Amino acid sequence: MIGLHMDHVIHAYEDDPPVVRDVSFDVKPGELVCLLGPSGCGKTTLLRLAAGLEIVQQGQISIGDKTVGLGETGHHMPPEVRGVGLMFQDYALFPHLTILENVTFGLTDSNGARYAWARDSLSRIGLGGTINVYPHTLSGGQQQRVALLRALATEPRVLLLDEPFSGMDVTLRANVREQTLTILKETGVATLMVTHDPEEAMFMADRILVMQGGRIIQAGTPQETYFHPANPFVAALFGPINELSGTVQDKAVKTPLGDFETPAMADGTEARIFIRPEGLKMEYSGEPLPDDAGEGYTARVVSARMLGRSSHLRLSFAADAYGTEIDIQARIPGAFLPASGSTITVWVDPNQVFVFPV
Repeated sequence: MIGLHMDHVIHAYEDDPPVVRDVSFDVKPGELVCLLGPSGCGKTTLLRLAAGLEIVQQGQISIGDKTVGLGETGHHMPPEVRGVGLMFQDYALFPHLTILENVTFGLTDSNGARYAWARDSLSRIGLGGTINVYPHTLSGGQQQRVALLRALATEPRVLLLDEPFSGMDVTLRANVREQTLTILKETGVATLMVTHDPEEAMFMADRILVMQGGRIIQAGTPQETYFHPANPFVAALFGPINELSGTVQDKAVKTPLGDFETPAMADGTEARIFIRPEGLKMEYSGEPLPDDAGEGYTARVVSARMLGRSSHLRLSFAADAYGTEIDIQARIPGAFLPASGSTITVWVDPNQVFVFPV
């Protein structure tokens, strides 16, 4: 099966601690896998190892049935014979070549069908009239699409994308990544993409590999990653999150926002409770509450701000066991701006609550 395979890969720079620590994963044909994590966690190093820009020190890297890197023996296939397409963060288009020449740069004279593919693909993405112009005349989004086609023109077995949308504004990024995803699904190439943007990973990926400290700490679909985080780091990866603390009693943790079951934790365990801002539902927010919503909890509105598609609320709940009020953030779809100092009733969506032992 043609795809990318990494087995127990370890890599370090000079005498520093390893930046990649015993990483194993596969990317299947037609699959888009995102490496997601903060700067310095090892994402780009893995991409460079897959491309052959770094020589793997320990472990094995294969593309299809060919071993392209084996740390124990020093075996290393250079990038140009690996059958990979690599798209850099800055696109790296050749300024002295036309758009068509950029896309077809890696092709030989005998590849007439791919030249036709290049012209047709440029037309399909609305750049058919740019084949004879130079990259500096194009917008950032147009340059990104040209760079993508160049990476695909040689029919690579694996495509590697390094933060491909990082330099774009919000609206352009949404449009370009939609078009990019369509192109990639049509080609059926195994794609590994690096990003530090959780929303981007959720939109693009078939599977997300969350990295922290050089390791993959969770691998799964976007839905699994979001709704079933493996630890507090993954839970907090998707934006600001409310954190409470408590002690497990009778297989549950009591909080000012309700009791949350902890069947896998022993009584007496100190616990951290994470509640996503979008997991709070309001009595007057316009969203229908489920029939089994149960009892709501009274909160005082500290502030309410409009964020466009949603409203951000700061809420204060009754004092905890130490006499301290609990300050909670909530994100509500649409316009919901209750007056500061007013009281509202709040329900918590249990699917947006995560409890971990300290």
